[in-house]
Amino acid sequence: MARNDERRAGLADAALRVLAREGTRGLTHRAVDAEAGAPVGTASNYFRNRPALISAIADRITIRLAPEQATLDELGALPPSRELFAAYIRDIVRRLTLHRELSLALFELRLEAGRRPELADVIGEWLRTNFEGDVAFNAGAGLPGGRAEIAMFHYALDGLLLDRLTTSIDPDTSTDDVVAALVEGLLPDAVAAPAQPRAEAYVIHDGSVLVCTRRPTAGAEKNQARFLRLVSTEQRSARPNHHARACGNECSAIHRAPPALMVVSPANTADLRARMCAERAL
Repeated sequence: MARNDERRAGLADAALRVLAREGTRGLTHRAVDAEAGAPVGTASNYFRNRPALISAIADRITIRLAPEQATLDELGALPPSRELFAAYIRDIVRRLTLHRELSLALFELRLEAGRRPELADVIGEWLRTNFEGDVAFNAGAGLPGGRAEIAMFHYALDGLLLDRLTTSIDPDTSTDDVVAALVEGLLPDAVAAPAQPRAEAYVIHDGSVLVCTRRPTAGAEKNQARFLRLVSTEQRSARPNHHARACGNECSAIHRAPPALMVVSPANTADLRARMCAERAL
């Protein structure tokens, strides 16, 4: 099985070289056999048809373009930032330009998928899988930019690589400078975190805890409190109408109360009840 895997990888590498050098028209099973120095019929034995050969090339590109573990370890030790995002992008561009035949073969595959609908599904699924992997990696690393920004960088890097690997419109500008400009122009300064309610807790006379929240809004509504729920520490089940009566009778008093004794999340009411038992003041 190991020898079969090695032979399959060797044939896929040979197919990559043929594709990068001669384009899709030169990519045949016989040409792959000749490039690999294998008997005629070997490539077709491993890859029964053209879609299978194309799929094997795509998989081989993914393997050979994978980042080095040392680079991942080095960059992974740094705190998330725009600068770190730019460092990852520079490494991607470095690998794509260093392995020129892989990048050229990748462009040829995309062109072939555009000409041949039967290959579009194979290449499309491969491209989208890699894109989803990039989105997941970016999120997992805590880097700025979301799905939309990652897509924009895919579009931009495709154009940059096509420019650098063929005839450049501006060969005097360094690739690193182009990457820096792309990060500056396409990546937000920081990911805007969703607005979180500011929860405040007050103790009312019967020992219950009123949890309210002030959501950031514009104008006069900014300081208006929206009461979410009332949590009784001891008498909730015994007094089914407690919540309604308390909200009706105590809300105005609570609204005029001094600043919260503690700030908590509305989801942490169980912890709040325990802590307030020790800090009850009213």
